[in-house]
Amino acid sequence: MIDRRLWAMAAPLLLFADTVFSQAGTNATCLAGSEWMNNAKGQSPCLVSAYLSAQCNNGQWLVPALVTQGPYNPPSGQGANQCRCNTVVYSLLSACSACQNGLVGTWSTWIQFCPPTFVTVADYPLAPPVDTEIPKWALVDPSKTGAWNVTEAQAIATSAKKSSGGSNTGAIAGGVVGGVAGLALIGALAFLWHRRRQEKGDKVTPVPYGDPGFSATYQPEKSVPPRTDLGTPAPFLPAQTPAPFKPYDPTDPSTFPSAMSAGFDTRSVGHSTGHGSPSPGPNTTFQPYQDYPQPQYGGPMGYSGTPPPMQYPPRSPPPPRQPGGYTGAAEL
Repeated sequence: MIDRRLWAMAAPLLLFADTVFSQAGTNATCLAGSEWMNNAKGQSPCLVSAYLSAQCNNGQWLVPALVTQGPYNPPSGQGANQCRCNTVVYSLLSACSACQNGLVGTWSTWIQFCPPTFVTVADYPLAPPVDTEIPKWALVDPSKTGAWNVTEAQAIATSAKKSSGGSNTGAIAGGVVGGVAGLALIGALAFLWHRRRQEKGDKVTPVPYGDPGFSATYQPEKSVPPRTDLGTPAPFLPAQTPAPFKPYDPTDPSTFPSAMSAGFDTRSVGHSTGHGSPSPGPNTTFQPYQDYPQPQYGGPMGYSGTPPPMQYPPRSPPPPRQPGGYTGAAEL
């Protein structure tokens, strides 16, 4: 009896081995310059032939790398089935040998052990697996020339890549043009919508306020023309330097007050009427100021020697005192 612990350790290894051998694969490596042989998925002809052969072997097939110069052995026994007795797998394995710098066998040698009912030319009898894709050069009938022709296959592969590249370029260009047209249409619709919205916003309906005759419509201000009846402005005159100050001198008229130096007597202008404004005096003619001589005692004015003494009027005697009158003393 196997120990459960050993079984638990061996189960992952068995599962891994079953996964490895239940898948189609190859350990062959093509040389540089053989990339044109790959299919659209980038798979080598060795791997594609393994996928097709595995369909008749429970999904298991391995295409080994060449040990000798080749070619690969033809199908025999249970391997001589419809998955291998066809020109597609023959062409793929011939290319797999050639990409490893091996030899290529003939078509008649390849089907020598195949039942005639399983032989298929220029086609693969089953639907290819979804994991792979048959290249176009592998669908050529080699029975006409007797063997797979590498030059013909490469020409077909190159032509197929150019046609697929052109179609891809056309699809890319069409997508770009369609995208640009779509963006232009969206931009035009957005522009029309925005313009229509602006037109609706510009039409402002006057709203009555207070008086029904009043409208809130904005009226622009009118420009006022400049006035021309104001004349020419006076020219600017610079300030004059004042005359230097002189002290008053009776003999120098330039030091007299402005009214006196101009030849006017301010004493004859008038007198105050008591109402805040002067009234004209008896003499309204202004005379120049004159220095009159002072009177001399004993001169022509009738005075002599010293001035006469001041004369005072005699004082009246006080009234007689009345009996019982107030004497001015404090009364007790």
